[in-house]
Amino acid sequence: MNFCEQIKSYKAKLNVSQRELCELLYGVPHRTLQSWLMGEKTPPDYVCTLVVRRLESILKEREK
Repeated sequence: MNFCEQIKSYKAKLNVSQRELCELLYGVPHRTLQSWLMGEKTPPDYVCTLVVRRLESILKEREK
């Protein structure tokens, strides 16, 4: 699964808007998130890893 698909999947699982997802990701600019979701841009690998870890952590917290 590529980064774009991962972000879309976590967004759906968390049931949040794009703006809410930006806030959860420590204020990532909305336009940046949009470009990730549309597959226009992909951040460096280390950023992808950090974003996915953050979303996994949030998902686990919400499942408790």
